[in-house]
Amino acid sequence: MIPAGQYTDVNTGATHAFSRAADGTIIAPDDPPNSTSAIIFGINNAGFQVGRYTSATDGIERGFVRSPSGAVLTLDKTDATLTSLNGINSTNLMCGRWVDVNGVAHGIVAKITR
Repeated sequence: MIPAGQYTDVNTGATHAFSRAADGTIIAPDDPPNSTSAIIFGINNAGFQVGRYTSATDGIERGFVRSPSGAVLTLDKTDATLTSLNGINSTNLMCGRWVDVNGVAHGIVAKITR
């Protein structure tokens, strides 16, 4: 298991994602581009990371997956107030949730195929 999560900068109050490399190096902040806060919920054995970030553009929370090469893909339901990827397994199957405008949460299951 590779540790990851979120921390709060004591100087600014901003929350950031962090992860730890296999050699023990802490990578922080580890936020997606154009975000004001982020959290990594899971990393699988292939090095794919999943989580959620707050967009600096409109303040909406969006799910993301980061490939081992560092490329970030946003997963966002157009009419959602929040989208989050909360886990990823060894076969690249991701799970998460999105919340609609009425506050009802819905499940997400998605798979990385490339």
